[in-house]
Amino acid sequence: MSNPRATIEERPECATFITPSMSTTSISRLPTEVLGYIFEQYVVHLAKSPWNLVLVSRQWKEIALAAPYLWSNVIVTSSTRHNDLYGIGGEIITQANFQVCRTLGELDLALVRSGATLLNIVIDYRYQDIENPMSDVMLARVIAKPVNDRLQKLYVSIREPTSFEPEQITKYIEHRYSSLIAIDIDVPDSWYQVLVSPLLKAKNRLQSIRTQIPDDIDDYTLNWDRIQSLDLENTPAPIFNRFCHTLQNLRILEGIPNDWPDTSTPLTILTQIPDLTLVGRSPRYPYNLSCLSLPNLRELYLCFFKLFTGDTVTHEDKASFFWSLPSLVRLSLDVHVPGILSWLSSVDTPNLERLSITSWIEDETDHFPSSIVFPNLCHLSIQTDYGSGDYYIGALEAAPNVSEAILLSRSNINPEQRGSTLLARLSETGARTLCPRLTKVTIDGGFSGLIGARKIFDPIIKRVVASRITQLKSFMVTWADDETRYIPLSVDYVEQLSQ
Repeated sequence: MSNPRATIEERPECATFITPSMSTTSISRLPTEVLGYIFEQYVVHLAKSPWNLVLVSRQWKEIALAAPYLWSNVIVTSSTRHNDLYGIGGEIITQANFQVCRTLGELDLALVRSGATLLNIVIDYRYQDIENPMSDVMLARVIAKPVNDRLQKLYVSIREPTSFEPEQITKYIEHRYSSLIAIDIDVPDSWYQVLVSPLLKAKNRLQSIRTQIPDDIDDYTLNWDRIQSLDLENTPAPIFNRFCHTLQNLRILEGIPNDWPDTSTPLTILTQIPDLTLVGRSPRYPYNLSCLSLPNLRELYLCFFKLFTGDTVTHEDKASFFWSLPSLVRLSLDVHVPGILSWLSSVDTPNLERLSITSWIEDETDHFPSSIVFPNLCHLSIQTDYGSGDYYIGALEAAPNVSEAILLSRSNINPEQRGSTLLARLSETGARTLCPRLTKVTIDGGFSGLIGARKIFDPIIKRVVASRITQLKSFMVTWADDETRYIPLSVDYVEQLSQ
C-alpha cells in the first residue's frame, strides 16, 4: 500500500467521503464509540469498503482495524473478472464491502481482521485463473475448524475443471456449522454429495437454501420450520412435495418443477403461510396452482416465465382452473407469458386491496374481461408494453372503489390515441364517472410516453381535474415533447390547472 494518498486521488468513488483534512475536522473529534457506529453504517448498511476508512488517517485506521464487524465479508477467488473490483498499489483488496482473497495468506489475514464475528463468505471460482487455480487448502480454511462455527452465510460457485477432486475436501468437513443461516451453492454434480450434504445435516439454523438437494438428504434431516427462502431447482415434483410439507415460515419459493404442484401435492402444504413469493418457469404454470390451498395467504407475488419448450397450456388446463384465495389482500404479478387476464378471471380474491400487474409480452386480449371485479381494491398498478387505452379503462372499471391508480406503458405505438381514450373516459361525469373515489393518478410512459405531447392534452387534463367528484390530491403525467424526447413532468394539477 505504498503512496496511499495518490491512490485515493485516483479513486473517484472515495472523493466525496475522504478528504486530506478529515482527520482535523469535527467528525474525527467524536468519541471512538460514535465513530465506530458511523463506520458500521458506512460499511454494513451502505455496503462500502472498510479500506476507505483505513486510508483517511491513523486514528481512523486504528478504529477500523479494531472493529472486526467491519471485516466480516470475504470473497475467495482467483478471478479479476468483477467489474467493481478495485485495489491499492496494484493489489486487489476489495469488492464493495467484501475483502478479496486470492491467496492463502490474504485469506488468513482477512480471517484475523474479522476477529470472532460471524462471517459471510463467497467462494467464486466460476472463472479460474490458470496461474492461480482453486486449492483444496483455501476451501478447507472456510469449511473446517475454527471458521466453520463462524459461518453465517456461504455462497459457493465452482466450474469445472478444478485442480483437485471433491473427495479431497471430505476430511476437512465436520457437522459443525451452528451459525449457518443461508447457503447458495452452484457446483458440478459430483460436488453436491460431498459439500452440500454435510451443510444440510449439520445442526444449524438455516433460513435460506438455494442448491440442489443430494440424494442422501430426507425431509427429517433439516429443521424445516426455520426455512424462509427455498430454491430447489432441478428437484422433481414428488421430492419437492416431500421437502415442502413441513414449511411454516416460508416467504420465497423458487426453482419450482414444471409439474408442481400436482394432484399428489398434499393439501396441507403451505396452509399457514401469510405471504409468499412463487417463481415458476413452465408454460403450464401458473395453472397448476389450483392444487394449492392457501386459506391464510395475505400477500402473494407471482413471477412466471415462458420457456422455449414443447409444453403448452391446454384448453383443459384453463377450463378446469379455479383458485380461491379468501384472505388475500395484496397480489403482484410479474408476467412473461400470455393469457394473464383469462387466468386472473378464474382467481377468487374477494378481499383484495392492492393489485400490481407487470406484463412484458402481448396478451391474448387487450381488454379486461368483464368478469374481473375487485370491489375492495384501493390501489391499482398496471405496467404493460401492449395495453391500449381500453385496456387501462377496463382495469379501472374492474376496481370501482380504487383511490390510487398507476398506469404505465413503454410502448410508443399511438400514444395520442391511448391518451385521448383514457383521459376522455376519466373526465366523464354522472353515471359514467370512472372510479369516483380516485384521488391519486400516475400516468407514466417511461421511455416512450403514454399520452403524447403536453400541448395536445392540457385541455383534457383540465376537464379531468374539474370533473372529479372526489378532489384529486395528486396527478402525475409523463409527457412527450415536440422533438419526441420524453420528459417526466410532475405537477400538482389540482392547484395549478384548476386556477
